[in-house]
Amino acid sequence: MPQPEANDLLSDLNLHGSGLTDIHVELLEEIEYLATPEDVLIKKCYGQNSKLKEIVWQECLQDVEVIFNKHATTQGLKILNYYHLLTAKAS
Repeated sequence: MPQPEANDLLSDLNLHGSGLTDIHVELLEEIEYLATPEDVLIKKCYGQNSKLKEIVWQECLQDVEVIFNKHATTQGLKILNYYHLLTAKAS
């Protein structure tokens, strides 16, 4: 049986009538280390238009550098990413 948050995800996806059976949702946690302050902005601005990226880099990079340098280890800045893996069988 899926976890409670997985049930919410399944409701949001509205798969009723899709013909899928044995639907399972698994929450995956990934640890990632960002090597530079610029990597933080690259990750945060993913998918944004170039004008917004330019503004963010001009206005935020200096503050991000301070925070990065305060919290980064020799491996970089540790962040956690979460993903939902949905598996099912077609009927």
